[in-house]
Amino acid sequence: LSNLFKYSNQFTENDMTFFKRSYVHRTSGVTSSLPPHTSLPNHHSLPLALLPSYINPGYKTDWDQSRPFYVTCTLRPSSASRTWVLSKVSELTGDMASSKTFMGQVNDVTRTEVSTTYFKLLAQSRIIVTANPPSWEGDHRLFEALASGALVAVDRSSGYAFRHGLVDGYNCVMYDLWNEESLNDIIVKYAKSGEAGFLSAKVIAERGFEWAVREMGAEKRMEEVVIETL
Repeated sequence: LSNLFKYSNQFTENDMTFFKRSYVHRTSGVTSSLPPHTSLPNHHSLPLALLPSYINPGYKTDWDQSRPFYVTCTLRPSSASRTWVLSKVSELTGDMASSKTFMGQVNDVTRTEVSTTYFKLLAQSRIIVTANPPSWEGDHRLFEALASGALVAVDRSSGYAFRHGLVDGYNCVMYDLWNEESLNDIIVKYAKSGEAGFLSAKVIAERGFEWAVREMGAEKRMEEVVIETL
């Protein structure tokens, strides 16, 4: 981002530029505005892509048999916003059996390799609560959660990074960051309402999976570059 802002005043309407995840101004996890240069017709910001190794081929399997974790939150407490989300989800699910939830970092594996432990955990989860990074929107963690086939709860954002393809209540559910009631409403509706809550969650989860696989893969990113440059 620093290079983008450093050189943005040198862009002209005739320059074609592509920048990784460079779409919004965000402070403490809250999106405030779009950078001025995004109005240039040939400026393009590319979201991160979904790694194929994290696509769960058994995403439609019976949840009672394959997904013992009702609520999972694997956020690392690496920022104030993500620390708050992890803490609140842990608190709001504190009355659930410990065997039904997973809270906290799985391991130290980075995305230079595939973590089979992390992949397995996502595939065993019914509801995954995540949060956009504090300084940008759209990350591997979000796309991996969607590709697991779980219902994904994510903080509300501008939608710019997702080409406005994520729709609250249709292929994901969104909460307002720093608003405990907003987060609690999701947990109560989908994780604490018995079979009816899980059935509703599964319908949304399957749409989220299909959208992520169709729109967030590396092939789609390269397709966008080719189309824009032709």
